[in-house]
Amino acid sequence: MGIRGLNSYIETLDVWEKIELKDTKVVIDGSCLMFNLYYNSGLDFRNGGEYYEFAQVVTSFFQALSSNNVEAYVVLDGAIDPSGRKVDTIESRMQDTIDNAGNPYGRVRPKLSALVLCQAMRDIGVKFVRIDCEADQEIASLAKKFQCPVLSDDSDFFIFDLPGGFIPLTSLHWHSFPLSTKLYSRQKMADYLQLRPDLMPLFASVLGNDFVSSSAVEPFYNVISGNHTGKAARFRNVADFLRGLECIEEGVDSVLSVINQECQNHLRDALHTSLNSYISVGKSTASYFFISDGGANDGWSEIGGTEFPSWVVNGFRKCAYPSDYISAAISGIRFLACQVENLAKRSSCSCTLDLRRALYAMTQPGKPNGEKHDKVTRIKEWDRRGKILTNYFIDPKYVLEGYGKLPTLIQIKELPLEEREMLFFLLLESNTSTIKLLPKDEWLFVAATRYWIKHANPQVSSISHIEAVILNHLVLPKSRKKKISCVDSLHSFAQWQNVMLETIYTNQVLNFPLAEPAVSGLYGSGVAALGITEQLQKGQEASSIVHPSDHDLYQRLMDAVMEGIHKVESLSSASKKESSKEKPKNKKPPTCLAGNKFALLFNETGSDDDDVE
Repeated sequence: MGIRGLNSYIETLDVWEKIELKDTKVVIDGSCLMFNLYYNSGLDFRNGGEYYEFAQVVTSFFQALSSNNVEAYVVLDGAIDPSGRKVDTIESRMQDTIDNAGNPYGRVRPKLSALVLCQAMRDIGVKFVRIDCEADQEIASLAKKFQCPVLSDDSDFFIFDLPGGFIPLTSLHWHSFPLSTKLYSRQKMADYLQLRPDLMPLFASVLGNDFVSSSAVEPFYNVISGNHTGKAARFRNVADFLRGLECIEEGVDSVLSVINQECQNHLRDALHTSLNSYISVGKSTASYFFISDGGANDGWSEIGGTEFPSWVVNGFRKCAYPSDYISAAISGIRFLACQVENLAKRSSCSCTLDLRRALYAMTQPGKPNGEKHDKVTRIKEWDRRGKILTNYFIDPKYVLEGYGKLPTLIQIKELPLEEREMLFFLLLESNTSTIKLLPKDEWLFVAATRYWIKHANPQVSSISHIEAVILNHLVLPKSRKKKISCVDSLHSFAQWQNVMLETIYTNQVLNFPLAEPAVSGLYGSGVAALGITEQLQKGQEASSIVHPSDHDLYQRLMDAVMEGIHKVESLSSASKKESSKEKPKNKKPPTCLAGNKFALLFNETGSDDDDVE
């Protein structure tokens, strides 16, 4: 959620107290934390991300809190609300992400950053939990229970009744010692506006948020506008109108009374939904997961009103089961996040379609009596086509060649480890002999990379892309050059990241037949991958990039990745020959960028248009 323009308005008001953050609990909005730490740490958000550095930033942040005796409780958003009331908002934000991907100055969160955040928090023992759907109410409830501040950048927390106050993440100077920041008080804000504090939810709702659209409140603004002018006019006019009212019910009636009858019903419903989101803050359920192990793995539990086996729910709470597939199971919808990629080509998500279909089949919840769950039969996916967000329906894939009927969630828990391991490799089309000769902690990486090569569309066009993925896996990132050098390489690695995400999801859905690898070590940096590709394409040998002690492992990984894959093997000798030749000085490769390095990210014409699907 969020109230349009409220952050900027409140920033200038005398409603803050400068404090040192120490000797306290804090409840942290996990989604805001991820964006804040990534975007405000100078990390790359245009070239595939910098996961190794991001993991270090996350660790440093929580170490800074701990050194000031601040005990953090992180609450993360879960699945999409099954009511569907947030779909329009999510759709709008997804389109904004696509627009940012095509904007040379746009910021796009790297695909695997949420996994990195959760893995880093788990590694250092931070307490965190994932909530059924949107986390705002649970964050407010937990903060009330602990009588402590909330840390977030969501402007809705200016409105919740928080006895411990609210600290914007952007105001926390966590690199300093002691931790200096400023604390917001809703009471001070209400005093400034000369409103009763319990009218603040109505103040926010009439201003407009994710539940109350601009068009819904426009008739009201047209009536009350004129008393104030300037940037703050909207806030002052609304406060003037509400001043003197005794309760929210009276306020809603007053707002509706000044607009036409035909507009009242729509606005009334929107206001009540919005008000309920601020006021209905009950007993904290998250606190249970912070003081226990989350419950038994037997039996059934609910997420968003739908029953799942308890082992699934516990994994979901611990961010060890994919929320995207919970959303698909309870709502029948999934949004596929866009990366910075070649927008004139197919979406980088298209290469994982077969894998997603199988996962949709296995993650349908079923019922305790064994009957088939009939709430969701097809999945509605949102993905980009060109520069436009579109949606379509996907049929789950219930039968896998070489295995038979895929197991249900009930059955997965009962399968022996060996069968879950075999099923993992069959789903990734990587049930080969060579892969089993590698150290077990390399199996998932190799399986994902093989699936990427087989399903990439456009196809992997250079052996250097495969070599770069493996070298980036073995070599700590060094390159910090943040510019797109070749859109073909960028798009190819975007496809690899999509495959890796779905591969990790597959491992989670199958209840971890393989240990989950740390993403920060799996693919340390998209920036480094691009840099390594440039080195290879200029003729540098892979053996000169990897440490001598890893030469043997590098070759074994290459052999396992390439086993039985013939369509790329022919590129190896061709690319070596090409790198030894002098490139024509006046010839421009069609997708390697010169001059305007972002042109092909948002190309609307030319030979690539036919590739968009």
